[in-house]
Amino acid sequence: MKKFKNIVLLTLVAVVFSVCTTQTTSSNPIDKAEEECISGTSSTYKMNRCSQIAQKKWEQEIQNSLDTLKKLLPEVDYTAIEKSQQVWNEYKIAEYELIDRIISYKQGTMYLNVKEGLKTDILKQRALKLQEYINIYTD
Repeated sequence: MKKFKNIVLLTLVAVVFSVCTTQTTSSNPIDKAEEECISGTSSTYKMNRCSQIAQKKWEQEIQNSLDTLKKLLPEVDYTAIEKSQQVWNEYKIAEYELIDRIISYKQGTMYLNVKEGLKTDILKQRALKLQEYINIYTD
């Protein structure tokens, strides 16, 4: 019975992950690349690597947006962005620690995929928010 529950849970996690990523892939190349990478393997280790690659790409997007904002904004406004980024970095670290703690109570390698997906989402949200600031300023 426990094996059956684990199979059902794994299937449910896969379906939820697929639905969540499918909703955003059509508009974002990082999401699309991550989804294609994940769908190309059945190894949880390789799936984690796919999400970690996406995390690095989102981090680069964050840095690119910060660089763009630095060029666009007056110094006083960019100082506010820097302060916000420092606070966000503290938030990110705290959230990563929380995710690690919560997932540590779960058994099974599928939860490692959940953990990486949650971390990827945190980075994605920040990257998209910074891009939104650029769009607002340049419109």
